[in-house]
Amino acid sequence: MRETNNSSDHKFYATWTHLNHRCNNKNGSRYKNYGGRGIKVNWESFNDFRNDMYEDYLKHLKLFPGRQTSIERIDNNGNYSKENCRWANPKEQASNRTTNILVTLNGETKILKDWAEIYKVSYKQAWKRFKYYNWDINRVLTQ
Repeated sequence: MRETNNSSDHKFYATWTHLNHRCNNKNGSRYKNYGGRGIKVNWESFNDFRNDMYEDYLKHLKLFPGRQTSIERIDNNGNYSKENCRWANPKEQASNRTTNILVTLNGETKILKDWAEIYKVSYKQAWKRFKYYNWDINRVLTQ
């Protein structure tokens, strides 16, 4: 990354500082969900982070400009590392939360929200049927 005042370069650097803050600052408001759960940053320096992630960051920015590009951990319980991180847009981020309900239907696993969208069922209704009524997934999506 060259030295510029480019806002995308600034956002990339800000991403680095924010993920370090979440994992290392015990006084930070988000520490309990990151460092407090044992999640670490495996990049020793900003240069290491840049070497691993900047090229993919620029590619993602072309598809999803500005605030639509953020870093996400593929395994929410894993560390921040090249192998476990990718750039994601808000919809992708929302699909990768620990609070999502993963459901397998016909051998394919998706979050319940995605299944509801595919079957054109209200997510609220599907969630209620699945969580409160303990219906099987076929019934949740077809009745």
